[in-house]
Amino acid sequence: MAQALPAYAKPPRSALRRYPVALALIVGLTLSVIAYIFIRNRQVRLVQLEFQQQAGDYASAVRRNLDDHLAVLEAIGPFYAASQSVERNEFQAFVQAALRRQPNIQALYWIPRVTLAQRSTYESVAAQDGLTNFAIVERGGQDQWIRVASRKEYYPIFYVEPLVDNTQYLGYDLASNPEMWQALASARDSGQMTATRWNTETNGGDGSNSSLILLPIYFDASLAVGLHQGGGTGPASAYQPPLDPSLVAQRRRSLYGFAAIALPIDSIVLAALRAQNGPPMRVSLVSLPLRRTTSVPETDGDPAATLPSPQPARSYTPIGRRRPDGAAVN
Repeated sequence: MAQALPAYAKPPRSALRRYPVALALIVGLTLSVIAYIFIRNRQVRLVQLEFQQQAGDYASAVRRNLDDHLAVLEAIGPFYAASQSVERNEFQAFVQAALRRQPNIQALYWIPRVTLAQRSTYESVAAQDGLTNFAIVERGGQDQWIRVASRKEYYPIFYVEPLVDNTQYLGYDLASNPEMWQALASARDSGQMTATRWNTETNGGDGSNSSLILLPIYFDASLAVGLHQGGGTGPASAYQPPLDPSLVAQRRRSLYGFAAIALPIDSIVLAALRAQNGPPMRVSLVSLPLRRTTSVPETDGDPAATLPSPQPARSYTPIGRRRPDGAAVN
């Protein structure tokens, strides 16, 4: 016979009725929390995907805009490969269309590899082209141009377009500037376009800041690396894989010179971003460190081919900058 529980041991009927209510409340709260976390994570993923899509659109726009400006630089390589010697007027004619089409281009340069034995020849040819005061120079102690000291090789700015407003750079041996020499050597050894700061006040100009992009040109064109062959389109990495020593040696022997372009990178990037009409976004440009090389501005070994001597232009008329409508600005 079962023993009856004392009255105080029995739960009140009202409490028994509250158990299902409490259980339903706990289950409901748990499901609500799970649903909130699920929806929140889904929204975060959607925001991340939207951000990645927008960032990708911005990056593509910047890349397209830069590629449009760099196309003329990349075309100079085949132009030199197709000619034994490019005269000043031929260089001018080749780049004029790009200067009219891309008013952001500040200047285009030809920077030949000049041996000590060729130095006087280059200076003589420039004089025949009408540049009577041309000399291969460097910056002196009091920011004056002085004749560069004798050494095995030079890398002077020999052609520049437009010439008006850029005459102060003619003859400037970029290898005499340690930072510029590092950029030249990095481009030479890698076969790739290489950018460096181009502070015009430091280099004898008006103090404006831009970037100088250097393209190495070789007698053996296969040693160059194309604009999009330097490694992926993802985020930049500070890691640079080691170069093949045998390729580096070939490039040093085969180096002909450098084509270069001066660009206001910040203006080009901003123009590309504004054209997207997207939401505001903070954008950073990352500069990778240059490959370090010897401080002596000389290319190892003798050239693989005889460096061609410059030829005087048959007809050369200096022109100034041009507005987008093609009119000259003097």
